Amino acid sequence: AHLLLGGERAKEWALEHNSAMATIGFAIFLGFVDDVLDLPWRAKMILPAFAALPLLLSYAGSTTILVPRPIRRLLGDDSDLLELGWIYYLYMFLMVIFCSNSINIHAGINGLEAGQSAVIAAAIVLLNVTTIVATGSYDQADPSIRSLSIPDAIHRANILMKTLGSKSSVALKAVKEAERLMAQNDAGSQMHDAHIFSLCLSAPFLAVTLALMAHNWYPSKVFVGDTFTYFAGMALGVAGILGHFSETLVLFFLPQIVNFLYSSPQLFKIVHCPRHRLPKLDTETGLLHPSMATEKHYNMNLVNLFLRILGPQTERTLCMALLTLQAVCCMAGFGVRMVLSGRWK
Repeated sequence: AHLLLGGERAKEWALEHNSAMATIGFAIFLGFVDDVLDLPWRAKMILPAFAALPLLLSYAGSTTILVPRPIRRLLGDDSDLLELGWIYYLYMFLMVIFCSNSINIHAGINGLEAGQSAVIAAAIVLLNVTTIVATGSYDQADPSIRSLSIPDAIHRANILMKTLGSKSSVALKAVKEAERLMAQNDAGSQMHDAHIFSLCLSAPFLAVTLALMAHNWYPSKVFVGDTFTYFAGMALGVAGILGHFSETLVLFFLPQIVNFLYSSPQLFKIVHCPRHRLPKLDTETGLLHPSMATEKHYNMNLVNLFLRILGPQTERTLCMALLTLQAVCCMAGFGVRMVLSGRWK
């Protein structure tokens, strides 16, 4: 599929493709081990770091980012692009650890794990498709437009260097402009290819998750377990990281981020954390109630928080409310991206 959509340029992504499969495969194995051995939370936070190693060691993409406009004034007017180097690798490392655990932490009722994964995957697929259609590939651009700016800038810089000398401020400025145009062209080409690669990961994932959701929806006939939650979180994280839209991915994962922050006192043992923090079912009414971690503290996750805010709910209604929040955050991600496009960057 990648070769079909990406053409010959897709072959250059073979290393990233193999590393993505290795990383996702490690996450599946970690989920299986957790289902069998009942790993403690500390291990769940640390072990995904090993899953990130194939992705980090084989990453051959750019570590350059487009500097937000408000910050450009601090770095200089010509500082459109910023090379992050090892800081970008650290960001990818932390993002992989978070994504692999995020779906697993935000779970516990029928349809929630598969539902939130499907909503995020659908948002990623939509983002990939719209970006691919909007940008097109470099090879598909009109030759008169494609070959105008960069060659002219290089030719102008060469003439000024020969005429005014290599130390002339005017010549040096022309050289810098030519280098900037070349860097922006390379970044645009990489962005197009990255979204094609991400689409080839996220579209099959969305298809299989929708099929799973048909059996995992309340009343569930199939329970996903940690094997799926780790697989889902890692697959979505890898698709976003290698697709080079990490800022938008953070907005898609906003409910998971809020859930992690709200759950942190329990996850880090500041407040007692039972093995399972599921809501309590009233068998007479069929309604779910928030569960208690101790006599004074409720279990701290979004599932129980929604029950405390909305009151007792059926499992189906509670799941629909949580998935609505997920969908709203994904739509907000598109909205923020649209509003800030051309203003923030």
